[in-house]
Amino acid sequence: SYWEWQHALRHYDYSNGDVEAMFASIDIYRKGAINYTEFVAATLEAGGPIDDDRILAAFKRLDTKDLGYISKETLLSILGDDCDEHYDAIVSKLIEEVDRSGDGKVSVEEFLALFRDR
Repeated sequence: SYWEWQHALRHYDYSNGDVEAMFASIDIYRKGAINYTEFVAATLEAGGPIDDDRILAAFKRLDTKDLGYISKETLLSILGDDCDEHYDAIVSKLIEEVDRSGDGKVSVEEFLALFRDR
């Protein structure tokens, strides 16, 4: 949500207008929330055109234990100590959006499909 976006950027020196503009540019579906696909796409696109090598590099950064998948626990550990049950629910929803196989994890193939299906 926009409130969560503001909260995440509170330690940086952005004006309210800048924070709002960044949020609006990422929330491409205009739902008032940034879903997993929008977030990952915005992160990768910030560095230039997206190709499979860059997508795989992003996957490897998120697969911190080199297990071949991204789990809810992995994402929560990346987010750090500020996570509470609210973040737990958000991460669960993110995983659910991408997890086509229903195993509760995001595989390399599912991660790549995020960008190929856009």
